[in-house]
Amino acid sequence: MEFDSGCKAIDGEHRVQIGLAVALADAIRHGRPKTERDGLVDHLLTYTKVHFTAEHLLMRQYAYPEYRAHELEHDELLEQVEDLKRIYDAGDDDATLRQVGRVHAWLLGHIRATDERLAAFLAPLVPAEG
Repeated sequence: MEFDSGCKAIDGEHRVQIGLAVALADAIRHGRPKTERDGLVDHLLTYTKVHFTAEHLLMRQYAYPEYRAHELEHDELLEQVEDLKRIYDAGDDDATLRQVGRVHAWLLGHIRATDERLAAFLAPLVPAEG
């Protein structure tokens, strides 16, 4: 799949994260109820924080040498998701859709590069996942 890093646990979380971004864009485009869209924005922000915390713990547990650089990328994306929430809260659907597109593209790029390196590092260290 286009957002597989090679680590099943992380990839499952990526699917949820990207799915939330796609669902938000679809909800805006299709004029879904505000409560539904509000929930998706909040869930995306919360889930992003939870996912990054899980990755940080994994990187620390296995003494990942690129931890700090990876963490800085997460900080950058978290800022973009927080910007998305601010734009959404301001009520500008077009700007929100553009920001969702930026977040989606950033996630895919991060997964294909940074997370693939992390997955390769973890492969011999983390027990095989069924």
